[in-house]
Amino acid sequence: MKFDKILLFTALICLVIYGFLSFKGYEIQAEKKPKIDFTKDTNFDALSKIKSKCESSDMVYCEELGNFYVYQKKYGLAFKYYEKICAYNPILDNCFKAGNIAQKYLEDNVTAVLLYQKSCESSGIKTCDSLGQIYKNGLGKISKNEDLAIEYLSRSCNKFYYASCVALGEIYESRNDKAKALINYEKSCKYAKLGCDKMKNLHALVFNLTTNPTSELEEFLKTNSVLCDEKNGIACARLAKHFKYLDKEKSKNFTTKACNYGNLSSCPKKMQDESKITNLRKDCASSNYKACSKLAYELNKQNKDGKFDYEIEDSYKKGCEFGKNKISCSNLGQFLSEKNRLDESIIYLKKSCEMGFARGCYNAGMVYAFDYEPPYGKEATKYFIKSCEMGHSWGCYKAGSMYKNAWGGNEKNIEKAYEFWQKSCLKEGIGCRELEDIKIGVE
Repeated sequence: MKFDKILLFTALICLVIYGFLSFKGYEIQAEKKPKIDFTKDTNFDALSKIKSKCESSDMVYCEELGNFYVYQKKYGLAFKYYEKICAYNPILDNCFKAGNIAQKYLEDNVTAVLLYQKSCESSGIKTCDSLGQIYKNGLGKISKNEDLAIEYLSRSCNKFYYASCVALGEIYESRNDKAKALINYEKSCKYAKLGCDKMKNLHALVFNLTTNPTSELEEFLKTNSVLCDEKNGIACARLAKHFKYLDKEKSKNFTTKACNYGNLSSCPKKMQDESKITNLRKDCASSNYKACSKLAYELNKQNKDGKFDYEIEDSYKKGCEFGKNKISCSNLGQFLSEKNRLDESIIYLKKSCEMGFARGCYNAGMVYAFDYEPPYGKEATKYFIKSCEMGHSWGCYKAGSMYKNAWGGNEKNIEKAYEFWQKSCLKEGIGCRELEDIKIGVE
């Protein structure tokens, strides 16, 4: 799919750039930047030049200084420079570095927490975990607060930082909330092999598994076995879950029975998808236009040979025109552009944009810029800017690129390019490398 390929390719490039920004310090060509020999403390000329650049708010040099002073174990100076970068852009990893130094070497837990909070609020995963761990146990002047710990650990756990999931499980287990504890242990065990022993031990405790099973466990197994034999899918699913880590073969057999007896969540994904589509078709036919939008989306995922083309278009149209669904309008516009029906595509993308959907504006810009021959650069820029104003960071990035490269009839304007890349950099770290290139004169 043309849009997805373009977006994926661009995202991969920017992800690599962002990784360098966060973990290697805004990569700049070697000949453009003074080098510090980390093994010496006598690089006076290089240090003087780099400090001057840092004082001029050139953050890449501030990070170079921070890294140098960490190597020299001069943590107070390292903290100074990492904190400066954190204030400039809390999305980057330097808030974590500054907080970590404050916590471990300067014994200033209050400052560490403030820095972690700033980064966590800007989507810093590691800093959310650090906050959660501090509030989980308490540290110095920071009192233990399990509710805050749960809030911060949940953020990082939900963003796939699985050590946080283990810590969440421990809090819930200490509160005797075994169900939530199991959920978090299972997540960390399944995806990162963390907390597996805790999960197994708690699972055994939940079901009272001892060498002499209690009457409660016997009753659980007996009751659900009878119900499962009577073709109760939910009971079979309960037994499948019970044996999941005890007897995989039994669990598999009960899962199959649960599916056969109508418990759809136990069925293979393909069967679940077919059932979902059947139900959505019924709801859409009953003028449930939200269901029409969902139906088109589900069909489009399975539309490898184009056999659902008509139904997808018709369902998206119902969701857009009758259901006033801005996402449906955008999806329909994107679908039509992939069929090379560009004029129709633009109608629905503009409609989505006018309804306040930033991605609809962005997609309109993409069609004008990359699908039309020759490209309508000025129209593309107009819609990229609209999406940027609605908070779409890729729209800001593309608007900057249009001005930088004088694309499709736009006049080259480095100042405007800088303005939009700065917005995209501050939003999600996209375009930060381009900002640095402009600063050092790289075309």
